[in-house]
Amino acid sequence: MAAFPRTVKPATVTYPQNIGSLISIGQSGAVQTRSQNAQGLIWQETWPALPAGNADVQELLVTIQNLYNTGATCTLTQYLLPGSGLATNGTSANSKPVVKGASQSGTTLNTDAWPNSEGVLKAGDSFTIAGLDVLFRATADVTSHASGGTTAITITPPIVAGSSPADDAAIRTSQFLLPANPIATVNNSTTITVTNNAALTTAVGHTVVLSGSDAVGGISADRLNTAMEVVTMPDADSFTADIGGANATSTVSAGGGSSVVFTPRASITAVVLDYSGASAGPAEYIGGLTVTFQEAP
Repeated sequence: MAAFPRTVKPATVTYPQNIGSLISIGQSGAVQTRSQNAQGLIWQETWPALPAGNADVQELLVTIQNLYNTGATCTLTQYLLPGSGLATNGTSANSKPVVKGASQSGTTLNTDAWPNSEGVLKAGDSFTIAGLDVLFRATADVTSHASGGTTAITITPPIVAGSSPADDAAIRTSQFLLPANPIATVNNSTTITVTNNAALTTAVGHTVVLSGSDAVGGISADRLNTAMEVVTMPDADSFTADIGGANATSTVSAGGGSSVVFTPRASITAVVLDYSGASAGPAEYIGGLTVTFQEAP
């Protein structure tokens, strides 16, 4: 499954929403509703005027056309998710929450292996579960169990019966605290390397955000605590990013302090549901490109 190209950024993105429920009213006046949440999120993205001769623009256009024609799925960043981002999913760098119990369905998910008695999620935070191609979101704040017991999360969309996650399936949260001093710099370079102690939920071309870092190698904290694009992933636990600006003034193998939080933009498996035909103007600029994406659970 290919990643949707994000070199050419959209100008506007609508907030993703679920398809509305089906509602019917019988002759007796009784109302029946049927949820369509399991069909996934829908949103639109609109691009500004684009130079027709640009190679990145042409890659964007042919990718959209191919996805629409074939119905193939792609993975892409949704810029308005993961949500509030107010909690760091516990303060333990080794927090690795998992599903507790098989055959779960509905809007409540039982979990464990969080740090004890901590605010681990805020309403609106997103997460994925190993084995499921669905982006779940917490609908209420979550505080972990005081002694390592079951922590229940109310979620949307609901888990459909027959598509339950496995017991002990890994839960990948929208943001988490990195191990101490996760940032490395190279003298006379603007490239940084960020390393975790477990696989990172991101990919080349995706946007991630760092926060809570100290200055490293002559690169100021405000330049590190920002959004950045993943350039390479030397392995599953690390990534490199070019933060631009002035070069680092020294090589540092491990820096940033003990409060660096990693937040990936939410990645969704989706299809191109529809798109408007782009038209070129007299100056060979393409305008009017709008794409409707739908999550493909």
